[in-house]
Amino acid sequence: MGFANTPAVSSNPEFRASGTYAEAQAGIEIQEACDARLSYYITNIVISTEVAGWIQLMADIGGTPVELIPPIYLGDNASGGPTYPTSIKVPAGCNIGVASSVVGNHSVMICGYLAG
Repeated sequence: MGFANTPAVSSNPEFRASGTYAEAQAGIEIQEACDARLSYYITNIVISTEVAGWIQLMADIGGTPVELIPPIYLGDNASGGPTYPTSIKVPAGCNIGVASSVVGNHSVMICGYLAG
């Protein structure tokens, strides 16, 4: 007996990274670089903040921070974040960083998978 509407299982390894911060960030690493043959594909971002501000994901490409997503603006005591139907590809061998303007407690979690 099978299950109806069972989603396909991906053979790609998943990743999840998170960080909690108490002050604005200027590009702190949230996920270290993977093997140079693989890329991260971001599918979800979850943000929680107690003070209004923006949060942005960056990739470190050859020592230069490059925007992965435009800033996401949240109000006081807000949480949420986008789910991407087409995942965001991080260039192979690059780490993922967080930049923010939030001056109080805030958390960021990113989810996705690795693929070559």
